[in-house]
Amino acid sequence: MGTSFIEPRLGALSFIAFIPVLKLAFRSSFALSYLYSLLMGLVVFAVANHWVYGFLENLIGAPVKTRLLFAIYLIYSAQVICLFVLTARWFARKLPSWASLAVTPLAACSIFHYWPAVFQFNPALTQINFTHMLQPVALFSHWSLAAFIIFINLLLVRQWLPKAKPQHLLTAPLTAFSLGFFLWLVLGAISRWNFNSDNAVPTPLTIGFHQPLEPVGAEQPSLKTGFTRSYTGELANSYYLAIAGASLIVWPESRPKDILDKPWVLNAYKNHAQKMAADLMVQEVTQVQQRPAQFRNASIFISKTQEHRLHHKVKRIPFGETLPEVLDHGLLGSWLRRFFSGVLKQIQAGEKPQIFTHNNIKILPQICYEFLDGHLVNSTLRQNPEVQLIIAQSNDSWFYSRSQVHLHNAFAVLRAVENRRPLLHVVNGGPSFVIDAYGEIRQRSEYQVAGGFIAELQISKSSQNHRVLIPPKTFIQLATSISLLVYLVVLLKPYRRPKRHRKNRP
Repeated sequence: MGTSFIEPRLGALSFIAFIPVLKLAFRSSFALSYLYSLLMGLVVFAVANHWVYGFLENLIGAPVKTRLLFAIYLIYSAQVICLFVLTARWFARKLPSWASLAVTPLAACSIFHYWPAVFQFNPALTQINFTHMLQPVALFSHWSLAAFIIFINLLLVRQWLPKAKPQHLLTAPLTAFSLGFFLWLVLGAISRWNFNSDNAVPTPLTIGFHQPLEPVGAEQPSLKTGFTRSYTGELANSYYLAIAGASLIVWPESRPKDILDKPWVLNAYKNHAQKMAADLMVQEVTQVQQRPAQFRNASIFISKTQEHRLHHKVKRIPFGETLPEVLDHGLLGSWLRRFFSGVLKQIQAGEKPQIFTHNNIKILPQICYEFLDGHLVNSTLRQNPEVQLIIAQSNDSWFYSRSQVHLHNAFAVLRAVENRRPLLHVVNGGPSFVIDAYGEIRQRSEYQVAGGFIAELQISKSSQNHRVLIPPKTFIQLATSISLLVYLVVLLKPYRRPKRHRKNRP
């Protein structure tokens, strides 16, 4: 399971990854089931999130403390696998087979969603290389794909449980497995056909983006020879991108540049935008309060023809830009602030996402961690259906790992296909992705390669008419309600399997 998260070509393994642990859990005691699932959870998160160790090592420096904290992180993260497996075991023992197959995937999605974690565990992230598997996500949200993956695992487990094998061919697990995949792909084809049915002629849009190799840090970067605050290396690179035909040039999230703190720097950027006849979309962190220090992380849209606009980051990174309110109390809060002082920078949250306009095309800006929240993106687009493009700016250099950037881009693919909008994800250090409305990766830059790039996007008005039938938040609410209802019914009236009567021997 862990390898399918970091290697897209192995995404098919997620459909069989839970079979061994579920088979063992269904035949074992509660204690043994917990140990089996804990072992699986430790392996999955050690493989998929091994980059966390490198991040902690650069943050702390002390090897012993790093290993201890990483071990605590693995044990904590593995509990979400334990909770899912134990829930599946309980439903399998208390419910008929058909009811267990129907309810357990919904309960799993609810567990994965509500388990407190910086990065949610979501099996749907393993399918970004299989475009056909992604298409139903546009109808029922990304959680439907996660539920389908769990359903297939449970179905195949029944094939290897002799007591649960049905006799009739039409209800055999392998038959249901084939039928389930067929129906899922048919739903995907319907979703794709419905999006294309408007026959809207797409509008080509040429965007340039700058991918630097800027070291991480909260302080301003040192200026290179020949450059100033009002004329940086990124601006020089932007001129070349504008000459190449880019009408909008995007910079990733990176270190402060004094754009908002010093008005003359912002005015200089506006003058450069007019000279190159292109709009700029840059990111900046500015201090808004001295004691205690408070900052704002903003995406700035600098137009060649109109006043600049700001989007302040709404969704903040736990332990990086804010401490969770549950932990920010007393001695624990003080210790956590000291421990994460190397990366923690208290960011004030914006009220709501803002919309930018470029050449009559509405753009939804997202800064790094924001687009991991499917509900935030989907609810914003439902309120602003005129938006035709999503642009995300990130700085993943904190993690020093290609695997982490891959996971980040996997979320970007889900957001694109779920909302039927093309998405440009620009990353400091790369790789940056250009993703179309079907979730296909049209262009990607190299990892740890600096430079300027040109992206050709097709902007379709069909995106404005798209609606997710069951949005992410609604799906989770329905899944949780059904799971809790079944749980209460089973507690009040436990299901009893019919006893087998032996024939009397003569």
